[in-house]
Amino acid sequence: MARLNGFLSKNNGAHPSGAGISKLVIEGIVNLDRGLRIVGENVDFAEIKIALLGIDTVGRLVILEASDREEDSILVRIIDDFDWVFNHTEEIRKRFSDFDIDISLSPRVIVVLPQFSQELLKRITYLGYIDLQLYTYRIVNHTVPQNVVFELASFSSRRKFVKGLEEKTVEDLLNYIENAAVKNICQKVLDEARRLLPQANLVTSGGYISIQLKGKESIGIYPHRNFFWFNVSRNVWQGIHVHNAAQIDNITSEIKSVMEVKNNNGRDISAS
Repeated sequence: MARLNGFLSKNNGAHPSGAGISKLVIEGIVNLDRGLRIVGENVDFAEIKIALLGIDTVGRLVILEASDREEDSILVRIIDDFDWVFNHTEEIRKRFSDFDIDISLSPRVIVVLPQFSQELLKRITYLGYIDLQLYTYRIVNHTVPQNVVFELASFSSRRKFVKGLEEKTVEDLLNYIENAAVKNICQKVLDEARRLLPQANLVTSGGYISIQLKGKESIGIYPHRNFFWFNVSRNVWQGIHVHNAAQIDNITSEIKSVMEVKNNNGRDISAS
């Protein structure tokens, strides 16, 4: 299993209730998926109520399903919620206009349970159309406040969507930014990263611009229509929401910090 970073929560040590695990998911949202943000909680629509609705770094809607117990019936809720969201993306975008939701992308689903039955894991494989991740959670009882750890249990993805992302070029991703001023800023940031890290490789197979050193991501640039995220890869997501030129100096400092870490690693300072 792939272990994700735990996060601290003011839980009293008891097993969290249904509402409690939803709160834990909200508090530790970046540990599930970097840059993931909550759009709404207990969102009421005319036909359905969505417990947690989020958006990821490329603007995809994310349906988050969480429960405090093993619950095979959650499969029905996944299908119902996905079906409604998939067919009402324009309504959702209008309601949450403050968020840069890209309705051309299929929604994702993230499910968080304490554990999954083998039957549920088997049935999940039939949902190949849905980009779906399943996470278990556990509370480490050694400290107070509690440390909650998410662990990836299983996943499926739409291969067509992944293939489409692999075909994107750097220019394609820059052209995705509709705001001309923001696009110019993003180009300047990319040029500065190339200047300071000339040995780096640019990888776009994830649907964003990954600046990699020796095969490992150091910087991620995530274009949206009217802004972009800039993130230096660390243990936790610390992305900068970039929308004006005043932020360039801060970003340049972040790029230089990557260069300094690279130089320090070259001198092997781990023993000091």
